[in-house]
Amino acid sequence: MTISEFKKKLKKDIVKSNSVGFRFEREGRHHHYRDCIFSYYDGNFIFKRYCYGEAAGVVFDVKIENIKDDGTIIYKKPLPLGVKEDDIPKKITNINNINSLEIDGNTVYMWNVAANVHSDKDYGYGRMMFLIKRWFI
Repeated sequence: MTISEFKKKLKKDIVKSNSVGFRFEREGRHHHYRDCIFSYYDGNFIFKRYCYGEAAGVVFDVKIENIKDDGTIIYKKPLPLGVKEDDIPKKITNINNINSLEIDGNTVYMWNVAANVHSDKDYGYGRMMFLIKRWFI
């Protein structure tokens, strides 16, 4: 499956699921962070890193501007303060199916759909706005 086919199918599946998006999460607890890529019904993607533990919360998030046909992930610049290029995924190297991605050639820790996102008000994806857009646009 190519990247453009993946994006089209993902968009259709999100709308069919009656949610505003999907959350892809990297398998395994191999470090102190939980990395997620959020995909939304309008084709936008956001990478978020969460920390574990008592002070769990968002460490940083970066908007993905585009995913090229070769899988290279282009992020909105400038990156947030303290975020290094090594901290973020660089390329989708394989799409096993619509629910499972291989990123940066790592076949051990796959990125799988962990949940449907029903709203994300921080980025303007409220439930009401989704329903209005779905009915009228």
